[in-house]
Amino acid sequence: MVDKISEQEARLAYLALGPHRTLAKVAEQFGARSVSIRWLEHWSKEGEWQRRAAEHDEQLAKRAERRIMTQQTNERVQTIRLMRDTADALLRRLADVAARVGAEKGADAKGLADAATALLKHVELLEGGATERAEINGASRLPDDDRALLERINAKLGGQRDN
Repeated sequence: MVDKISEQEARLAYLALGPHRTLAKVAEQFGARSVSIRWLEHWSKEGEWQRRAAEHDEQLAKRAERRIMTQQTNERVQTIRLMRDTADALLRRLADVAARVGAEKGADAKGLADAATALLKHVELLEGGATERAEINGASRLPDDDRALLERINAKLGGQRDN
């Protein structure tokens, strides 16, 4: 004896097939003895499977979009934290240089100040703040090369922070 499937089982199988779903694939999945194409057509029409499938697909797409947005937000927050930490380390180093200021340290101080200022401007840009530029064309994510450079600078300065 072959088990017959319910309308709900057939509908769930139909939804699970994704955007290339067909009633024939559902029938094939369960076997012709479990459900006929005619029954699937009847259930599909009565239960508005096509409309429900479109709504299901739309919900899945929205969930995927939210996951991507969350991931991008998390990456942006990590980038901003890294940049703030690096800028803080540069400013601390600048304070150390300023405390021991001499003619030979002037260039070091200027370089550190410029680097810290540039980082803080970039942080402001990433946080959506005002910039000197009128328009930013897609520059919302720090390039991997810049991120690696910041991590190296931060690591080098990290050993000097407590000194």
